[in-house]
Amino acid sequence: MYGVSIRTGFIPRWSAFLGYGLALLLVFRGRSIDGLVLVLVLPLWVLLISVFILIDNLWRAGPE
Repeated sequence: MYGVSIRTGFIPRWSAFLGYGLALLLVFRGRSIDGLVLVLVLPLWVLLISVFILIDNLWRAGPE
């Protein structure tokens, strides 16, 4: 029922549900949303996940 991101746990649950919500918003309301917002949603989502993965990897590595 849940996507790969929730089952594997590679991103927090809140960001996975945020992604599902944004996807539903774009699917059902995409034509009524301003074009600039529509173009920026995916890059901002990718930036959010990339920053989280970077911070998580740095946190797990710790000082050596």
